[in-house]
Amino acid sequence: MLSQRVLLPGANVLARLVGSVREGATRQFMARLAGLASPEPRTRLDALLVVPQGRRRSELDRLRRPPFTPSIGGLIQALQRLGEVRALGAGELDLSKLPVRRVARLARYAGDAWVTQLADLAADRRTATLIAFFHVLTASARDDVIDIFDVVFGDLQRLATNRGKKRRAGELADYDQAVGELHASMRSLLDVLDDSDDAIAAALGCLHTDRERIDAALRTVEALMRPPADPFHERLVACYPQIRRFLPNLIEAIDFESTVSARPVLDAYQALGRWLDERPHATRLPDAEVPLAVVNTSWRPHVSDREDGTVNRAAYACCVLDQLRMGLRRRDVYAPASTRWGDPRADLLSPDAWQTQRDQACEDLALDPDPTTVVAQLARALDDAWRRTAAGLPTNP
Repeated sequence: MLSQRVLLPGANVLARLVGSVREGATRQFMARLAGLASPEPRTRLDALLVVPQGRRRSELDRLRRPPFTPSIGGLIQALQRLGEVRALGAGELDLSKLPVRRVARLARYAGDAWVTQLADLAADRRTATLIAFFHVLTASARDDVIDIFDVVFGDLQRLATNRGKKRRAGELADYDQAVGELHASMRSLLDVLDDSDDAIAAALGCLHTDRERIDAALRTVEALMRPPADPFHERLVACYPQIRRFLPNLIEAIDFESTVSARPVLDAYQALGRWLDERPHATRLPDAEVPLAVVNTSWRPHVSDREDGTVNRAAYACCVLDQLRMGLRRRDVYAPASTRWGDPRADLLSPDAWQTQRDQACEDLALDPDPTTVVAQLARALDDAWRRTAAGLPTNP
């Protein structure tokens, strides 16, 4: 510009020019965002800024506060909050054509600002700010529900295990006594196996005489013996009345997706929802009407009754929630478009994008683009390492 003898504008003129352009872009962004909502949702959003009579806080303040209590009551409140937020409809709006960062920045402002500050904004700006906030809050409120469910069900499992261990400690005296009686009876028989027929007959006669006592000891052992590392599932099943308080609303409110390996968990989760919705008073169903692929070995004795071929609803619900929580923690089961419980595989490059960026990425990491070469190098390094370890093991004190 200097070479063409064009006089540069002053700094204040440039600042005003840039400011006017930014202000125009902001107004356009606010108008586009506010225009996505029809008049009825706008009215509902504006009503959230009003403090109801007899209360000290507005509905916006109440919805902005997440339920911090990691209890069944807190989980029920979180589900109610999620339903209220979804009813506003902002989460269903398509904001994909708007800048993600600007929407997130606007949502953060709405989360921190005073209600009076939001009420004083211009109409379009106020509506756009509330839409951005509740669009983000819809996903965040769902994540809050999953967070609390993870804590609550984990606490129920730990409480069931502790109760089972305490009960087991009280049963050990009867169990040990019954095992001792059986041991004495079998020892008396084994000691005379190599003796004369008369001695064996006498020992069998003693066992026949004590048959009622031995049968009672066998029944006690059968009733009290438990497999190794028993998780005490029956104590968790006893908590089903508490689980029943939130279970139908949880299944109705949260839709999950899964990997192929975790598909049986989702099938059982959806089947449990249909059971509770369509046949709420049926505590048992035939095996053929319920997907049982989710039931593992430790849960099978509690879920399935082999005699009549039915499934216990309380045990089945606890089994499904146990597998669901495990799948969520492994991210084999995930909530779509979630920031905390989403699918980490969704952030991976697509095959086409990887083919485009592979050479540059391998060059930046000093790796060979051929994976077989990299695997061979790692295999040789591992082989050398264990051979050195094996050679030095005899001299290792």
